[in-house]
Amino acid sequence: MNKPIAAIPAFENETEERAFWEDNDSALYLDWSKTQTVVLPNLKKSAMSSEPDNGPRTDS
Repeated sequence: MNKPIAAIPAFENETEERAFWEDNDSALYLDWSKTQTVVLPNLKKSAMSSEPDNGPRTDS
């Protein structure tokens, strides 16, 4: 027997949504057994680095 899926609340902003998902398990809100594979052929690498920015280099 499947667990009932809870409704995802409406969020005022992204900060509120982020805080919600930090404290709640997505398995209670999404049926992961119904996922589908998505192909994104035109996806390009982001210009943003995943490494922290330590400011400008001063190699002098």
